[in-house]
Amino acid sequence: CVPIVAETEATAMADIREAAMQGAGMVEIRFDFLRTKVEDIGLRSIPLLLSVCRGVGLPVLATFRPRWEDPNAGYSGQDEPRLQALQLAGHHGAAFVDVERKSMPMWKALGGMPRGMRAPARLVVSDHNFERLDSLDELRALAAEMRKLAGPEGVVKIAQSCGEDITAAARMATLAATTAGPMVCLAMGQGGMFTRILAPKFGALFTFGCLTGKRSAPGQPTVGQMIEEFRVADMTRDTKVLALCTRVKSNRLLTSPSSGRLCTVANAGLAAASVDAMCVPIQLPTGCMREEFEDLLPPGTFVALMMDPIVVTSRLDKAADIYRQVAGAPPGGEALAAMDRSAQ
Repeated sequence: CVPIVAETEATAMADIREAAMQGAGMVEIRFDFLRTKVEDIGLRSIPLLLSVCRGVGLPVLATFRPRWEDPNAGYSGQDEPRLQALQLAGHHGAAFVDVERKSMPMWKALGGMPRGMRAPARLVVSDHNFERLDSLDELRALAAEMRKLAGPEGVVKIAQSCGEDITAAARMATLAATTAGPMVCLAMGQGGMFTRILAPKFGALFTFGCLTGKRSAPGQPTVGQMIEEFRVADMTRDTKVLALCTRVKSNRLLTSPSSGRLCTVANAGLAAASVDAMCVPIQLPTGCMREEFEDLLPPGTFVALMMDPIVVTSRLDKAADIYRQVAGAPPGGEALAAMDRSAQ
């Protein structure tokens, strides 16, 4: 799912078309970012942008986030008109409508989800914390409360900030893998990037990848990385994953010279050979052993955890070793050729 965070309708339309060209499976239109009166969003922007999405074959997650929920959101007005706008989005054919947990009493008082002109939208009950990530017991209690609000067919979406703390992010992965019902559980921040990449393996209904330079939350990979490098569209709970761990701090983990690039090269070979497996970089904090991190995760998350080499004399040879570890066999000619091209 690609977030559309444009400030104008023209830019939003261009971004929707770009998302479709890059292979997105859905777009989240963040109506709160539009520099338009809330009344005009309901009367004009919603039918216009949903029509563009239908034209390129993309289902829509409609979101109108208030700033009291997300400090980076674009809307600070009254709640009633934005919730009414979301009802219009459901009426005009949005596949999903996102309503914050704290907004649910007003949402229900306004009549809840309308019956649309097309298939009825599914409700997403969301909760965000940009300051901390709760304990596992707190997360489970929150998920149970939200499931009652969403109902059996609704989606529970929980996103909380872990910063660079991968051990905190592991709690979110455990929640996702052990909680029944349609869910999306994400740890925001670089430490939680693996919860976004591996969301389908943990059972998430969908995950997020942004257009370059247009993320809606911390730690979002690009849609190109998610689709081409990590093949999230084909990922299942059975996909084999190897974690390439590093202690080298980087603000761009997925493109770092060591672990990030090695994963890219290995994944190119795995994709070329159609192996249901992939490699993901993990940045281990000082004092955290890889075995300790693995123990915090749902059983079977990784087939192996490797430490990245301090010095890489041959990126292709090291990537071939990673391929062998996760695939259980050495790369063949087609895989080696793909890795060689990626390593250039």
